[in-house]
Amino acid sequence: RRFKNTEILRIGINDVFRELDAVSVSRQVTFLADASLEKAYQIAMEEVSARYGTPSDKRFAAVALGKLGGEEITYSSDLDLIFIYGDAGETSGPKKITNHEFFIKLCQRIIAILSIITKEGFVFKVDTRLRPSGSSGPLVITREAFLKYHETKADIWERQASIKVRFAAGDRDFGIEIIKLLYDIIYEKGVSKDDINELLRIRSRMELEIAKETSDRYNIKTGKGGLIDIEFAIQVLQLRYGSKFEGVKTANTLKGLDKLLAAGLISQKDSSELKEAYNFYRLMENRIRILHDRTDDVLIKGSDEVLKLAKRIGFEGDDAGDRLMECYLNHSWKVREMYTRMMDSL
Repeated sequence: RRFKNTEILRIGINDVFRELDAVSVSRQVTFLADASLEKAYQIAMEEVSARYGTPSDKRFAAVALGKLGGEEITYSSDLDLIFIYGDAGETSGPKKITNHEFFIKLCQRIIAILSIITKEGFVFKVDTRLRPSGSSGPLVITREAFLKYHETKADIWERQASIKVRFAAGDRDFGIEIIKLLYDIIYEKGVSKDDINELLRIRSRMELEIAKETSDRYNIKTGKGGLIDIEFAIQVLQLRYGSKFEGVKTANTLKGLDKLLAAGLISQKDSSELKEAYNFYRLMENRIRILHDRTDDVLIKGSDEVLKLAKRIGFEGDDAGDRLMECYLNHSWKVREMYTRMMDSL
């Protein structure tokens, strides 16, 4: 916890004084999360093994999804994780348990090490709801069951989420092998018209139930033309063309955009405007975390918070807040137009 707090202070100071751009901030916070997760895994493995012995198949990997998978987390992000182990069997200790029971205890301990609040705070909160079958599914799953689920049961939104999978801790070779096989599954299926309609439905629900925008209230992440529009447009193109263009398979949003441009699947104009909007949104996200310690990504037109945010970003004068909002709305209008056009073309 001391290490985490020291690193966040270092990153935050460099962020505020503009020594790091928004992408670099996210990468450094991601590296901090990876290091913390790997250390938590090592501590947990030592503790659980001391009591129950070594599992007959020791292969284990924590794989990241979401912002952690894309190396895009912010100061307050949870860690989206899926825990996967090798095969069935039992441990070697005097108090034998099955491999499944061993890895459940291991994962529970990893989560506790990272998320329990002490007088020095917590390291990171862990979210495991993106695992197969969500909260109703097992906390940890075998490699075979994980891949079979994605081959036979996964919905389109789960395939879309899997684009951002990345090895985070544990047995690296094991984790990378799983990711390669998972990519083969999700990209081979491509996207159908029904898939597109389902993603459009999901996106509309986000706007209605989460963003709840009005003429004065906007949401950088889930609102119209926000970050989610950029991510959806890029990820749908990746799913559509990934089986043909190997290079577009990447967890990072901006890298995905560059790969799509290189493959001729998006125009230079669209790519530049999406990248500019994405970087602007991420800068606002980071400043909101530092200035207001909020995680809701909401902008209230005419508020003191927007004025402070504008000045922290670099706008000057009494009308800085208004000019920030004008800039945001200009980006969001362009992003929504591109998102609609790209989804309609598939």
